[in-house]
Amino acid sequence: MQRHGESIQLRQEDLSGAADGRPHTVEAPKYEDGSSDRQPGRWQFWLLNLIALFTLVTVVMVIIFSLFNQQMRAEVSQRQRIINEGIRFSRLNSQLIQTLAETSARTGDAALSELLASQGIGFSIKPASSNETSAINSGQGKQ
Repeated sequence: MQRHGESIQLRQEDLSGAADGRPHTVEAPKYEDGSSDRQPGRWQFWLLNLIALFTLVTVVMVIIFSLFNQQMRAEVSQRQRIINEGIRFSRLNSQLIQTLAETSARTGDAALSELLASQGIGFSIKPASSNETSAINSGQGKQ
């Protein structure tokens, strides 16, 4: 093992080759079939192609599912927006109906009462309590 700061000394014969002047040659390893190159066998070739095909199909499926998921999210988002608008309009409708019923009761407008009744909206007038009556009378006297 070489330590830091030590140098490696090479002999001339290590650089030029063997002592007889011929360069060193390294032989390729020999395999069972006698060849020196190792090329994949037929079954390895098909196995690698099947793995590549499986990978390609998986990538295509992921892309398709991603697009489908994006489309479904947009549809769900649109439905949620419609539901939220319906809730908002429902509150507005309730306030409008309540205002119409109060106006009809306060003014005694028979046409407005009939319109509400034709739409299935019924209302009743509660008699004012003595505290409310005195507050109304005291408010009218100050005007």
